[in-house]
Amino acid sequence: MTRSKKNRAKLNCPQLPAAPPTIWRRGDKSSTKRVRLRLLDLYPVQKPISYRHDHVCCRKTFFGQREQIWWCDLFGALNRSSHLLPSLWALVRVPPPLLTPTILPLLSSFAPPSPSASSIYPSPLPPLPSEYLVPQEYINTLRESMLNRCPTSSYDQVCQVVKKELGGPPEEIFEEFDPVPIASASLAQVHVARTHQGQKVAVKVQHMHMTDTAAADYATVELIVNTLHRLFPSFDYRWLVDEVHDSLPKELDFLNEANNSIKCMDNFRRLSPHIAEYVYAPAVYWNLSTSKLLTMEFVEGTQVNDLKNIKKLGINPHDIARLVSITFAEMMFKHGFVHCDPHAANLLVRQLPSHKSSIFGRRKPQLVLLDHGLYKLLDNSTRTNYAALWKALVLADAKGIKENCMKFGAGEDLYALFAGILTMRPWNRVIDPAVDHLAIKGNAGDHSELQMYASQYFPQITELLHKLPRVILLMLKTNDCLRAVNNALIQRPSVESFIIIGRVSSEALIEEKLSHANSLFTILLVYFEQISLEARFLIMQIALWMLQLRAAFSLC
Repeated sequence: MTRSKKNRAKLNCPQLPAAPPTIWRRGDKSSTKRVRLRLLDLYPVQKPISYRHDHVCCRKTFFGQREQIWWCDLFGALNRSSHLLPSLWALVRVPPPLLTPTILPLLSSFAPPSPSASSIYPSPLPPLPSEYLVPQEYINTLRESMLNRCPTSSYDQVCQVVKKELGGPPEEIFEEFDPVPIASASLAQVHVARTHQGQKVAVKVQHMHMTDTAAADYATVELIVNTLHRLFPSFDYRWLVDEVHDSLPKELDFLNEANNSIKCMDNFRRLSPHIAEYVYAPAVYWNLSTSKLLTMEFVEGTQVNDLKNIKKLGINPHDIARLVSITFAEMMFKHGFVHCDPHAANLLVRQLPSHKSSIFGRRKPQLVLLDHGLYKLLDNSTRTNYAALWKALVLADAKGIKENCMKFGAGEDLYALFAGILTMRPWNRVIDPAVDHLAIKGNAGDHSELQMYASQYFPQITELLHKLPRVILLMLKTNDCLRAVNNALIQRPSVESFIIIGRVSSEALIEEKLSHANSLFTILLVYFEQISLEARFLIMQIALWMLQLRAAFSLC
């Protein structure tokens, strides 16, 4: 690829940051050394610099401090092998400060965005959290603008939808109706209104022509995925097309969403009564709801990652992190009915209405679940196997990890990779008996290590995704969202969420065994196992407290 000097002279890029990021990658097969690449060095030179890396030649030419151009020989690399795609992503990514002002207008030009594959799998590679694969500047821009601040439909369009669905304009159906939406997402936008009986409600109005737009998006995703698979047979993401095909109609039906919220709350009351009052879903006004318009109770609360307002409420962020972990662990391992879109905009926090503050002024939190459109049902076998897998992961049980990974299709050559994807830790850390073996530090070393694994094991990741049950793929996406929420609340390495997962998964397995026990001896064995597990998790919890105490003293 070449460019004329005339075209080069037109480039006038802003100056790059003074401290460019460093990316680590493993060298080619002829060398086992890691190659340290500074792709964004800001030093004027007179001739192009070439880096040989994984058989891809990267060149960059600088024409002074403020005018520069750099590119890669993409076509030759793509013709040689599709497994280079993650490496190319890391090597040719444009410096984030240059692109972030451009991303939002580009995405907004497709307003209103429809629920395509990105609403189901937000990461470039589904099993790896986006914060480890995408530059932080991109993540911040998208999180601030694309979760609940998507482009909005006009008020005239909203009136058309309300009139078609409820038989009259908003001014007749409601006593008050705010024409300015308080939030807008890919499917719909939310308006505050008041019923003729005086109740304050949130009205979720689907964007016009969303059904047609979603069908076009589905056809686009299908074409792209099938074309890529024909060009690069090892790049097989056709399962994504099937998942979009199944999920889109459900997300577009707001009555299905309303039924999901009712079923979710019923599960907590029946199966998890000990935390039922700490989890809440807004009540549905069925007489003012249809498949394209949903009227719900308006709930005052603050977003789960808004630490400033959370502290104003007198709630400890650690209490919220524990509640989030327990809530979704109960869903996965006991209910088998899982909210699969728990990003920060769908989780609100408020003070527990029936609880008074403690002597230290702290209030207990209540978690409010929003947007119940994307749920997955785990059958009994999948639920118990998934619980057994997480129990083995938390207890560093190598044999149990292997056995349960293989039940999901991750065979002899893939079970270690599957375990690493679930925990975001390498295999040697997964089976480390230390209490903090699953802690993610979140520093530059962790990021570089995960980027390296994404590149090195891309073919195996693709194979694993093809073999795993589709419901487990949604669990991976859910884990990604929950990990991001936990990191926002705790903001330091923590394994408490893993201990909670271990406890709840073990409780689910004990309950399952007791339900099938047919003799007194079997029941006694199960109770003995339960006592043993509770003692083990208690020891892990005490060890965790000691580590936290030592860390606190070391900072003094």
